[in-house]
Amino acid sequence: MSAATIGRHMPADVTLDDLTAMIAADRHGHRYETSMHGVLTVVPAPDDGHADLVARLTSWFDGNGGTGRLRQAPGLRITGPAGDAGRFPDLALWHSDPGRATWHAADGILLVIEVLSPASEATDEVTKVEEYAHAGIPRYWTVARDAADTTTIRCLTAGGGYRATAMMPLSWLLARPITDLLPAGNGLPPAGNDPHPVGNDPHPVGNDPHPAGNDPHPAGNDPHPAGTDTSDPTAPRWTPRRLHNWRKRVPAPPHRRVKMSRRSAGVVTGRSQTKPRHT
Repeated sequence: MSAATIGRHMPADVTLDDLTAMIAADRHGHRYETSMHGVLTVVPAPDDGHADLVARLTSWFDGNGGTGRLRQAPGLRITGPAGDAGRFPDLALWHSDPGRATWHAADGILLVIEVLSPASEATDEVTKVEEYAHAGIPRYWTVARDAADTTTIRCLTAGGGYRATAMMPLSWLLARPITDLLPAGNGLPPAGNDPHPVGNDPHPVGNDPHPAGNDPHPAGNDPHPAGTDTSDPTAPRWTPRRLHNWRKRVPAPPHRRVKMSRRSAGVVTGRSQTKPRHT
């Protein structure tokens, strides 16, 4: 289908159902989004670097209690003045499992994350900041594609807009407790919920089952000290002479020798001859 054909059949108002049909028919992995003001955006398929950053974040969330509540590229329905906007954030974290749906409402979302790319940076840094704040999503993070993967953390204010509260390399963010970066009541296990926290060691100092001075085999009380022969005193002693005499009494197999005949033609023949051993 040519671009002219697409333009000829493009509806006047693109709905979320239209986006779903367009994405299903696209053979090149494009994603189609619309803004709250009805602007259609074509998002190219993510590259390997983009996918690696999303995978690192996903692994971090899964290791911190986010399993079952994190979705990659979910469809979000955001109600705006000109109709419903349709967005596909790279990651979204819910307060609880959102279930399966083509388009999710923004209710219950704690955080959305966008990994920036040259094709989407303007939309992610300007338009989506407005839309996600309008939807009431408490946290919005963007990850830049620079050397440090600089991550900007935005928090929703009482006035309804976002305020950038921190910027740090992604590696620093992934080293921090997840609960320090999300709003209260996020449903994640709190930091410090270690089954053996400091001060609650099952074997604290002073409660050693074998403390010093209570060794079951202290020095000087070894049941087998060095130099003590523990073998059976009635067992025979194999001296070199006794071993030599024993070997002489054991019959040895007859030696076999092959006498070779010499031929001028170089052909070697022979016969086996057994020579008894003289005892």
